Amino acid sequence: MQYIDFAADDLTYHQSENHYSLEILRDILGFGEIKVYKKNDDDTFTDAEAVISEYNDKVIILVSHHYDLRIEF
Repeated sequence: MQYIDFAADDLTYHQSENHYSLEILRDILGFGEIKVYKKNDDDTFTDAEAVISEYNDKVIILVSHHYDLRIEF
């Protein structure tokens, strides 16, 4: 598996919906399974509660907290 790390600053906050989003082109991630992990204070990663959806050529990841993410694909 491959992964890409994203800093919390890469997330976009949607105040009206009270969540953060990250959009990634589908071509970057390929068409396999996608897993989302959050970075902990001790620099380890654990499963993140995330909603993953697709719109046109993008994968959209929604999370409720502002933290660094690792996207595994």
